[in-house]
Amino acid sequence: MKNTIKKIMATLSFGFISVVSLSGCSMLKKWEKSCDVEFVGGTPFTTTHVTTFNNGLTPTVAAEDIPTDHKFFGWTALDNVHFSDINFENEYVKPNGIVRYSQIQNYVVDGKVTMNPLFIHKDELPTYYLVVGWYAKTTTSGLSETQIEKWTVDLHAFLRSECDATDEQIGLVSIRGYNGDVAAMGGLINDDGDVDLLIGVGNNINSTGGVSIIEKQGEIPMGGKSRYIARLTDKEVAIKVYEWLKTPDGHEALA
Repeated sequence: MKNTIKKIMATLSFGFISVVSLSGCSMLKKWEKSCDVEFVGGTPFTTTHVTTFNNGLTPTVAAEDIPTDHKFFGWTALDNVHFSDINFENEYVKPNGIVRYSQIQNYVVDGKVTMNPLFIHKDELPTYYLVVGWYAKTTTSGLSETQIEKWTVDLHAFLRSECDATDEQIGLVSIRGYNGDVAAMGGLINDDGDVDLLIGVGNNINSTGGVSIIEKQGEIPMGGKSRYIARLTDKEVAIKVYEWLKTPDGHEALA
């Protein structure tokens, strides 16, 4: 009799959990909003679908589609806009990064948002306080966009506490993902010409990658892998961040 009662109770409990789970899913679906995001201005055009709970990936632009003496900076929901007019909190998403529904929800028309490439003339490029490049090939580097976003929070906290960085300087920190094999990644880094630090790279960043570095350090835990960091410039802030990344606190921020 006791065993029968236990079986009945277990069945009722499972049924209750299932109903609650299904109800929760239905409620989330009811609240969920979505749209198609079309990235234009390059070939081929790329479209991704984003929702309130699911992000999309942003593409880059082929070299042949970038105007002479310009740099591709990212994507904006605005058309025919100058770099200086961009609200980087709400109107801009990085290349090779993530686009969230919350970023573009104000620009949805008939279930679609059109994102236009943002190009900057070489003479208008901002002077950054710090530029950190990371190897965006996750299977190799162990680093993902989500992990980098979390790490950026720790980096900003370090810059404020240990480097006395101002809000303006924090706004001039650039974190860039570089894709491709090592040689291709190195070429992109050299083309940019303003990277201070690299994370998630291998020991061959200066040989196969062809990147001129000042120093590098291996056995840095990143996403469950052991990778290298490298310093490319003598900026005081770059030196401080590089040294931090070699400490247990720095390891914890990237592990």
